[in-house]
Amino acid sequence: MEETGQLHNFDIIHKGDPRIESYLRDAVMSGSPDAVIRPRDWREVKDILTSCNGNKTPVTVCGARTSMTGSSIAMEGALVTTDRFNKILDIGEKDGKPYAVVEPAVIARDFQKAVEECGFHYPVVPTSCNEAFIGGTVATNATGEDFYKYGPTRNFVREITLLKMDGSARHFSRSPNHKPKISKGLGGYFMDGEEIDYIIGSEGTLGVISRITLDLLPSVPKIFIILLPFHANMEALAFIDSLNSGDNRPRALEFIDSYALSLMITHASPPKFSDKVKALVYIKDEYAGDSSEAIEKWFGRISKLSCRSAIIDEAIAAVTDKQKEEFHGWRHHIPMAIAELHERHEKAGGGKVAGDWWVPRPKMIKMMEWVYKESPKLGLPFTAFGHLGDGHPHINYICKTSKEKEAANALLLAQCKRAVEFGGGVAAEHGIGKLKTNLLPMQHSGEIIEKMRALKSSFDPKWLLGKGNIFACHSRPVSKRGVNSSGNLL
Repeated sequence: MEETGQLHNFDIIHKGDPRIESYLRDAVMSGSPDAVIRPRDWREVKDILTSCNGNKTPVTVCGARTSMTGSSIAMEGALVTTDRFNKILDIGEKDGKPYAVVEPAVIARDFQKAVEECGFHYPVVPTSCNEAFIGGTVATNATGEDFYKYGPTRNFVREITLLKMDGSARHFSRSPNHKPKISKGLGGYFMDGEEIDYIIGSEGTLGVISRITLDLLPSVPKIFIILLPFHANMEALAFIDSLNSGDNRPRALEFIDSYALSLMITHASPPKFSDKVKALVYIKDEYAGDSSEAIEKWFGRISKLSCRSAIIDEAIAAVTDKQKEEFHGWRHHIPMAIAELHERHEKAGGGKVAGDWWVPRPKMIKMMEWVYKESPKLGLPFTAFGHLGDGHPHINYICKTSKEKEAANALLLAQCKRAVEFGGGVAAEHGIGKLKTNLLPMQHSGEIIEKMRALKSSFDPKWLLGKGNIFACHSRPVSKRGVNSSGNLL
């Protein structure tokens, strides 16, 4: 951990200051911190934590605030930002293995570009990679579309330096030969690994991540993308299932259903499809040699697998960087459009109701048949798009009223229960946060949850960090402390 410069007065933004507005919400939830503190160096972070710990002031850590569960917003106390800690400290090789060392506020896409300039590659970035911080991806064990081939963020985290609530620093590193279990998230702490695995996916409840060492791939792959149209949602899902059943799976295999497609084509420069196209499959793969030969080979596979259900003559492919950026923009426009709809209806008690559950690949078709049977009964716009190659849709119901939200939440709970019964999980990559604490006992036994609570207490005995994240209630009494107008921690 670096200690740079002389300690000055904290940079504090108080309630009533217009600058605080941008720190009050993430993608789905609004908060009300007593103050926002923007530390300028790691010594200040240590002093903030030490002071808050002594005065029992709750501390919530936030990065880019792209969270989907309220984990990066604070309902009270101090909201401490990491946005000034945005340095890539090192990119290199050791014993023939490439690595990078970063601070938490490095933007995921900027990091990916930087390592590629050095001849290496980092594949695990979320769809929101142009905004999300690397620290946030570690804090949620984010996956993104390339999980299909490379697994989650956990697979690439080699070392973490963490500042605990008492201001002390701890360093965690993975054993050289240890390979973490490749899995989507289950919510809560990862209890089936090494100590470093507790931190990955801990949603800011155990400490402040100050430095991360990540494994990299040794070379930059050549990549193409295909958007493959279908007449119906289940036809597209059947095609995905047929690829899951075979060998040589692609790098990414995503699903864009009818409603998601209707949002995608509201992009300023949308793809052009005929009215008969009702769903898309997004295929990303790596290739060596000539791209046209690789794409032609893929279309040969598609012809055999799709049983003429794919609308092959309307498929489009991206090979150049410009084309791939355009495809990414279309894909990212879906959650952006959903976020706009959420904000439009939120004041009237509506907004989106979103799920992050997943099921094992062999259960995907059965689960999605049930989802598409039950969801229309609500009479609401809804979509189930995203990582269906991994049995992981991003479910979104668009509600105009609180009554509609209540009904959508009831169906979502039923989906989460069924996902667990199928051997899956309730929180694949967004975490539990503050919005989904009711799902933790659905996923885990009381015994496992007690072990998680004991782990939390060992790192943060007063339960001040990330208050409200993961656990529905705190096991330690916490005084409601804040920050006064002079900038002092009470």
